[in-house]
Formats: sequence, structure tokens, C-alpha cells
Amino acid sequence: MRVALVGIFTAFGLVVLGIFALLAFDAVISYQVTCTRSDDACVLEQQRLTKTSTATVPLHSLTSSAIELWRGGRGQGQRVLLMLVGGDERHFAAEYEGLNAQDDAAAAERELDDFIAGSARQVLKLQVRNPVLYTAAWIGGLLCLLLVVGGGMAAVKRATGRESARI
Repeated sequence: MRVALVGIFTAFGLVVLGIFALLAFDAVISYQVTCTRSDDACVLEQQRLTKTSTATVPLHSLTSSAIELWRGGRGQGQRVLLMLVGGDERHFAAEYEGLNAQDDAAAAERELDDFIAGSARQVLKLQVRNPVLYTAAWIGGLLCLLLVVGGGMAAVKRATGRESARI
């Protein structure tokens, strides 16, 4: 009986760890677009819980920005993507989520288009965060860890009949 309970909680813990790893390694929590005239570059960053990836696009090659609406993906709802456009090439810049996603993306698109068209600004910095996902990942991970440890201690206590279970 004791081995079965420990096995069940170990399996549950591995499932929770797998879900947390998926969030940590795959889910983007922040996008940043930094365009600098002196460097003639736009740096596109995607920050995850564990790493940040970057791509650089030459500023002189850009003609505009655009919003793309996609169906499906995470949650199967509509996805709002901000793209940088240069000739036939489109570069993914950020994904907007939430109730005001389209309005926020439209404001960013106007700001980018103004900068690309030659505004007096020397640097443009846009940041899109998903604070709900970041906070939920850490709180959810901690709550699941407490559930697994507490449940394991309760299972050992029940299986052994002891008042204080030591794991």
C-alpha cells in the first residue's frame, strides 16, 4: 500500500513537472522591439522563463508594420501578431493577448510605422508583456509542489499510522 501511494504521488509530481517545464521552456512571457537609427537595426527579443532569443532586422529594409490575425493555437482563440514588413519579407515582432489585444497592437503598429517613415526619434522601444502567464506559472508551480509534498506526507502518515511522517 505504501509503495503504491508513493508511486502515485511520484507520477503526479512528474506530470506537474512536465507541465511546468513546458511553460518554462516554451511560453513567451515578454516581447521587446528596439529600433535604433544609429545602428540601422531593429532587435526583436522573445523572453521565456529560462532564456531570451533575439533576431536583428536592418531598419533600412523595413517599409511598414502590419497586424495579422490568426485562428487557433494556444487556447484556440484568435491570435494577434505584430509583423515588421520589408519588401516580400515579414518578420514576427510580437504577439498581443488579452481583451485589448487588437487595440494595443494597432497602437504599436502606428508607432512603428511613424518611426519607420522617418520620425525625429532616434530610438523606438516597444515591450509587450504577459504578466498573467509569468505569475501564474510560478504560483501554479509552487502550489503544485506544495500539493505533491503535502499529499505525499499525508499518504505516508496514513500508510504507516504515524503522527509525524518523515520523507
